[in-house]
Formats: sequence, structure tokens, C-alpha cells
Amino acid sequence: MSCLNSSLPCRGRALVLAASALLAALPALSGGARAQFATAISIPAATAPQCVAAGDWDGDLDEDLAIAIASTERVLFLFNDGHEHFLTPIEVQLGTGTSPASIVASDLDGDGDLDVAVSLLGTDSVRVLLNNGGGTFALGSETSTGADPVVLRAGDFNGGAPDLVTCNRAGNSITVLLNTGSASFTASTLGTGPSPRDVNVGDLNGDGDIDIAVAVHDNRRIELYANGGTGAFVTAGAAFLGGSLQPSGVAVARLDGDDEEDLAVAASGGGLHVVATFINAGPGIGAGAFTGPVSMPVAALDPVRVTDGDFNHDGHPDLATLNQGSGNVSVMLGDGAAHFGSPGLFAVGATPESLLAADVDDNGGVDLLTANEAGDDVSLLLNLNGDTAFVAVPDSGLAGVSGIPTLLGDGTLQGGTSVALHLTGAAINSAAGLVIGTSQVNVPFKGGIVVPDDDALLLLPVSNSGTLELTGTFPAGVPSGTDLYLQYIVADAAAPLGFSLSNAIQGTTP
Repeated sequence: MSCLNSSLPCRGRALVLAASALLAALPALSGGARAQFATAISIPAATAPQCVAAGDWDGDLDEDLAIAIASTERVLFLFNDGHEHFLTPIEVQLGTGTSPASIVASDLDGDGDLDVAVSLLGTDSVRVLLNNGGGTFALGSETSTGADPVVLRAGDFNGGAPDLVTCNRAGNSITVLLNTGSASFTASTLGTGPSPRDVNVGDLNGDGDIDIAVAVHDNRRIELYANGGTGAFVTAGAAFLGGSLQPSGVAVARLDGDDEEDLAVAASGGGLHVVATFINAGPGIGAGAFTGPVSMPVAALDPVRVTDGDFNHDGHPDLATLNQGSGNVSVMLGDGAAHFGSPGLFAVGATPESLLAADVDDNGGVDLLTANEAGDDVSLLLNLNGDTAFVAVPDSGLAGVSGIPTLLGDGTLQGGTSVALHLTGAAINSAAGLVIGTSQVNVPFKGGIVVPDDDALLLLPVSNSGTLELTGTFPAGVPSGTDLYLQYIVADAAAPLGFSLSNAIQGTTP
């Protein structure tokens, strides 16, 4: 180890475990943290679960689960004890021959409690389960839909109470259910192309109203339906996949950093298994409104659902697909400009049918859940990239050419999780020394203060934009309660004595 100044002495001792662990966790320059999920937790869910929803049913601020069970025609409600353990479920019977398929959570009657709506294949209808408060439910209204309502989504289509829409696979249609305000609905059905497999909602033309996108499998396209503002929809063109790709899932999300809603599509065909993106060129919703598709292999078989979420906690939308043929989930990290990296694969149960993104453990990370028909369970992939454990040390920087360089840290400092350091505002194309210590010593340096004890020093290049990004995986074995202090020393001709200092950050291992 070498030192930049005699006032920052080299002690010649072995690096402490935490400092060496952090150096091992930061082996290379990178643009963002990796997505990290724990091995899937299997939550028993009776026989043949079809879909899972999450919500705080009992008002204790923890995310509970509701699971549609086709074989026994009921909904199971599982209550989170605050530690991702789910207590003995209560169940609501839906009636003989109902065959529940898809489930969503929303406050349908406006009383402040989350209710549940379930699509029923056996009766071609949607049934409401009203939350009586405290997590007890009663059967509510039932509204007819088109044939085979395989997917159900919620959205506010007319500026009132939450509304619903179903994708009717055998009926070649969607059904829009407008809420009267008391969790009863008026329904209208619109024809689609053959074999629609999924439906999703969002403001696709930027007019403030929620529109509809439908994955039409046999016509190899995403059909678009524009909302006139009252919940009356008209056909408004399509986004075509072309070739042999047939869509099974569609998500609406802002993928490229602007305020317009884009499309992500799970599709297979011709030996390909991909997620495809269509970027909103705006304005409008019809032909030419979306550029694409850009297709990316999911490295798995038969992606049937797709969802978005910030899975690596870097502020950019990422994508996840549910791969029914290979029993896993693919996670592709985005850079905020609609570019996505190679997929990471995470195993789930047998024959997964539905995919949900939700923060089940309340750690600020987006978790993933799948309902697994053949596995008779729900898989919970806990995201280990939650809220950062790092905080800034006040008044610890020294200005250079662009002011005081800013250092931010992301990561929980749990073994096996991602850790990332982001330096901005440094002198371009300069050299920076990352000082890592396990105590705060506040040594005078070049007119500023170096906060960490110098247990380790890592020399690194600053980019031509004045940034420096480090990512890695924090190793296991660092004792709980270990403090880490980090700060950059940056070569900077504009600083008083040739060096600027970033602010320092501090984190403690849990």
C-alpha cells in the first residue's frame, strides 16, 4: 500500500476483515449494481395455484398475499408476520365450477381497505371480495365478461373508483368493467384478434387517460385501445412483432427515461424466446407511435409474463420475465435508456403461471413472486438490493474543479448482496484514491479532512465525464456491527493544493 501524503501514514498492518472484504467486493469498473435475489422461498398454496396478489389486508403495514386456487375454487389469504413468514391462511370459497384464474388487489369500494377481484374461467365473470377490515372478506358483486377471462388488471379509466379489465382468451376479446363507485360494475366487451393472452394498462398517448394494450398471440402483435376519457375505448392500431414471434405477456412501463409509457413483451416462436421492447415515439397511440421491436433473448424457455421494477436499486427500470418452460425468472437490468443487459436466471417452482413484483419484506427492494400450478406453491424471490446502508458524513469534502465531488453508496452490506459506489463531479480523466477504513479518524489532508482510517487504499481512474462507478458482491463473514468509512481523494489541479476530496460515507454491517 502507498500513501498520498505523509499526514496519512501507512501502518504496515494487515487489512482488517471488513476493508479487505469491501475491496474484494469491488473488483471491476461497472455501470450499475447486479440484481441479487435469495434462493426462492416456497410458500405452500394448496393444489394448482393460478395467480398471486400482494397487499396489506389487515392494516399492519406488511405485505400479505392472496392466491387464486383453481382446483378447490377458493382464494387463500396469507398474512405476513413482518418477517416474511406467512401465518395459517384463511380462505374464501367462490363456489362450484368457478375456476379462479387471475387476481388483483385494489380499494374497489373506497373505504380505505384493499379489496380483491378474481376472474373466474368457469363462469366467465369477475367476482369481488370485499375487505371488512382487519383482513376478513365477504363475497361482493359478480359481473359477466367474455369467454375465458385468463388475466385481470385494475386501472382508473374514467377518473373515479378503480376499474377493471379482463383478457378473454377463448372469447377473442377484452371486457372493460367500469366501477360505479361501490364495487359494482358495468361491463362492455371489445373484440380482439385471435387468442389474446395478456392485457395491461397505462397512458400510452400522453393525454392523461389510461389506455389498454393486449398481447394477441396468434396475430403476433400488441393491439392498442385508446381511452376517450370516459372509459369508452376504441381500436387505435397495433405494435407488430413480425416474423414468427408470438406474444404471451405485455407490460407498460417507462423504459427510456422520458415521461412516455413504453411496452415490454414476452414472446416465443421460431425457436426464439425473448423479451421485446417498443419505445413510445409520441404523440398518439396508433401506427408509428412505437418504434421497435428490439428483441433480447431471455436465456430460458417460453416466457409468458413480463413485469418491470428497479431490481438493482439504481433508479432505472429493469425487466423480468416468467419462463414457464424452464421454471425460472429472467431478470434484465436497464440503463435508463431502454438498453438491457444479459439475463440473470432465478429458479422458481414447477409450471409457474403468474408473475408479480412487490416489496414483500419492506426493505426497499422489489421482490418477485410466482404462482406455480404444478408445484402447488408460491415462490418468493427476496431482493437483496434494498435501501442502502450508507449515509453521508456531513462537512467532509474539499472542492475541486466542479465543486465537492459527490460519493453515494448503494447496498445493504449483507453477505452475498450487491454493493455499489457512485462518484460524480470529480476532475475528468483524473486519478482517484478510494480510502477505506473501519473507524473515523478525521486526518488533515491538503486543506481538507480525510474521514476514514486508511485500512485500505484503492487507486482508480476517473472517466471523461468526471464519474467513477464500482460494483460488486459483498462477501459473507464480516461481523455484524462492523463500521465502514469510505472517501475519495481526487487529483485535481483546480483544488487548493492539487487534490479534492469527496464527501465521506459510512455504513454498518447488519
